[in-house]
Amino acid sequence: IYIADYNAPPNEGTSYNSPLEVLNYYIVKNADHFLLRHLPNQTGSTSTILALVKECAVRGSRAQGRRPYIELDRVKYTNPILSQAAGLIGQKLIIEIDESDLRHVKAYLKNGSELGFLKAGGRWSQTQHSRKTRKAINSLVSKKLLAITAQDDPIQLYLNFLSQRKKKK
Repeated sequence: IYIADYNAPPNEGTSYNSPLEVLNYYIVKNADHFLLRHLPNQTGSTSTILALVKECAVRGSRAQGRRPYIELDRVKYTNPILSQAAGLIGQKLIIEIDESDLRHVKAYLKNGSELGFLKAGGRWSQTQHSRKTRKAINSLVSKKLLAITAQDDPIQLYLNFLSQRKKKK
């Protein structure tokens, strides 16, 4: 508040113009001498206010040669940073989940340090899908109504299953 109160009123340094008038001058009237900086485009999923936050344990084994990963809804997630951090095996990470796109989740250490986006393993990272869709697919797999191989895109297989079921009815 103190800094805003100091910088908001017109003063001699800005030729007795308000901050908005100074910005307007540089952007509109004197555009050839002023380069407006833009925020870089964010890669991966964007964080949303409605994101679900969950704790997940880091799995893996040095003895068996399994790189660290987390598992969420029966799918393994990792990234180059996590896969090189064998010291995190057994610890918990805080995961930010965008339920409308489960191809990526954002991971944080317990102290708040960001590990970045973790990518879903296998073919789960190909087609955008919601958590509801994944739970439906996992339910069908557990009931043995749907079989997914390593070469299959689970989402496309699920859509084919639904269309075949619709034709039978």
